[in-house]
Amino acid sequence: MINGATTIDLSGYFADDDKDNLSYNYGVVEGISITIDADLMTLVPDDGFFGNATAVFTAFDGLNLTIQNVLLIVPEKAIENAT
Repeated sequence: MINGATTIDLSGYFADDDKDNLSYNYGVVEGISITIDADLMTLVPDDGFFGNATAVFTAFDGLNLTIQNVLLIVPEKAIENAT
């Protein structure tokens, strides 16, 4: 659930058995701005956006790619918290 600007540490959700560094990416999600800086992803709902959206996130260690579909939920109250 996204309740205003939300930051998530991706290292808590993706791991590499060989301890290789991971690079992260994402697909564009209508109504939600996404940025990634190192292991930290920040999600911010656009002004006036609430509802559900599906996002695709990936982690890549230089050899293997992991793809994860995630349902993002923005409650109507989150609009007030983002400002």
